[in-house]
Amino acid sequence: MTYAILRDKKYASGRDLGVGLKGVFVEPRGRRPKNDRTLLNWGCVKRPEWLPQFEGLVLNDFDSVAAASNKLESYRLFSMHEVPTLDFTTELALAQEWLREGNRIFARTKLNASQGAGITIFDNEEALGLCRAPLFVKEYKKNREYRVHVLNGEVIDFAQKRKMGDVRLADNNINEVDPSIRNHDNGWVFTKSRIDRHEDIDNVAIAAVQALGLDFGAVDVLAKWKLSKEANEHGGKNALELKSAVVCEVNTAPSLSAKSTLDNYIRAFKQYERQENVK
Repeated sequence: MTYAILRDKKYASGRDLGVGLKGVFVEPRGRRPKNDRTLLNWGCVKRPEWLPQFEGLVLNDFDSVAAASNKLESYRLFSMHEVPTLDFTTELALAQEWLREGNRIFARTKLNASQGAGITIFDNEEALGLCRAPLFVKEYKKNREYRVHVLNGEVIDFAQKRKMGDVRLADNNINEVDPSIRNHDNGWVFTKSRIDRHEDIDNVAIAAVQALGLDFGAVDVLAKWKLSKEANEHGGKNALELKSAVVCEVNTAPSLSAKSTLDNYIRAFKQYERQENVK
């Protein structure tokens, strides 16, 4: 078995992975790959014209990728499969009730967007009342955020978001770090050092990928940690315990800019290939 990589050209990470796997690249309107190849769908929602004639295995079904790309559909599937996720609604009245209870509201005007695009944060009921959005999300007051990479029901890579250092903030002309939406433009990056890990975070990430019917995905998990009872009693500073963790979204074409992450994907897909060849 060898891989045929189908990718949206805007995702450079798909090419990096394909090169590492020594796979072939295929296009939606190009020639159909041979049936002895496994089609690795890297973030493509639209089915290729040749898909009905392709008899090989497909990793990441197109409907599942479409569901992962749509925030509302993702949340509905997470809830259906009892995966801890954000409180959400399509009803403005409920969003207003949440706001009156003291919660900020994240209104999403775009259901298929990333990096915080299409999000407006409301803490004023009058302003929220004028908003017409297809999705409203109650703020989850996190103090940690993670990206958990899952393949075939196993965690293959793990990173935690942290604030950029002062030099990097200056290099990127970022004057104020926004903790509400933790993306690069707001001064946040993924790191693999000083990570707070817990098996529950791994488990909710695995469950999220399965709920969407995906074979692999990079899961963004938000978490609340608190000082443990033992730390409070003995004056400890670093003893933490996980209070809760929820899934925010699943990425089907994640960045593989960190060499260690790319290497872990290559290693995991090669291991998957060996397992399939044994069957």
